[in-house]
Amino acid sequence: MSVLNGWKTYAVAILTILYAAMGCALGQVDAATAIEMIFGAAGLGALRHGVSTTSLALAEKVALTVANGLTAAPAAGTSPGVGPKS
Repeated sequence: MSVLNGWKTYAVAILTILYAAMGCALGQVDAATAIEMIFGAAGLGALRHGVSTTSLALAEKVALTVANGLTAAPAAGTSPGVGPKS
């Protein structure tokens, strides 16, 4: 399974799209169900891409932070997303 690392979700999405298209073409799946399956598979692929892109960007930020010798902790008296205490 190491050959498919990172590609299993995309493979399932592609196979689902093929199944829906062929099922509709052969009359085994009605058009509405086929469209739902295709949109579901496309959504699955989009989610997988978003997760991999976000995790890669986060890993790069962490690597830069560590390389620059900075800490990820907020400054004293502050919280992430909140200004300094009054």
